[in-house]
Amino acid sequence: MKELIDKAKELLKEKKVETVIGYREIRGCVVPAYVDSPCDADCLIFDKRCVYNLANYLKWFKNKNVALVLKGCDAKSINVWLQEFQIKRENIFIIGVECYGVMNEKSADAGLSDKCGHCEAHVPNIYDAVIKHQGDKKESVQGEPFKDIQEFEKLPHDERWDFWKKQFEKCIKCYACREICPMCYCKECIVERNIPQWIMSSPSVKGNFEWNMVRAFHLAGRCVECGECERACPVNIPLMKLNKKLIKEMKELFDYSAGQKEDVKSAIDDFYPEKDIKIDDKMIR
Repeated sequence: MKELIDKAKELLKEKKVETVIGYREIRGCVVPAYVDSPCDADCLIFDKRCVYNLANYLKWFKNKNVALVLKGCDAKSINVWLQEFQIKRENIFIIGVECYGVMNEKSADAGLSDKCGHCEAHVPNIYDAVIKHQGDKKESVQGEPFKDIQEFEKLPHDERWDFWKKQFEKCIKCYACREICPMCYCKECIVERNIPQWIMSSPSVKGNFEWNMVRAFHLAGRCVECGECERACPVNIPLMKLNKKLIKEMKELFDYSAGQKEDVKSAIDDFYPEKDIKIDDKMIR
């Protein structure tokens, strides 16, 4: 993508940023790339194989001027970071890329990722420059975005319990979901505290439930649906099913979706004493 390469060279040559974080291909695989000089920018690419949410790498570049290549779903992470005062907007140059879906790495036919089915964020809602899509443009599938969650909610309690028990029994506590998630940026995670110990560190049914439920609740009102946690899970736990349940609740209770705007408070950082909320057909204040 000549436009992307030219923009990266311009930013580095004029010293507007120290590093451009984008994608490159190595031996047929697309991986994140750190570009520090204009002459190295020719390696940058963008296509449906660029699955990584590069906003996650800001954890290591908080105090530096960097440029990030971001898809629409990934760019929402920046808005959450800004809401939570983790970065300064002036330190980040966002090269938005128009995107119409990335591949599902775990699918045999390499079709589009499930997260792309109802995605409407083809162009990032926050950017400093936009690289237009150069291939075929496929619109999102219309319909109820939470249909799968609604169907799951209709199942009897015992069936839902058995489903998650079976899923969480597979967890090996590798914490790949935590490491890949841009919203997990704490210097010390709750699972690493042992005085007192809040969550069992060894894999077990109880400890696995504790970890996965705490992780999900810490993402309530913050998950931007980039799907990286589920993609990185080596045992294929459907983590986005759990995340989407909380996303659905935040939308219905507070009419809030994470990462939509940079200049609004997050749902968990605001308070409306005059607003009534409906839970189980009862109005509460």
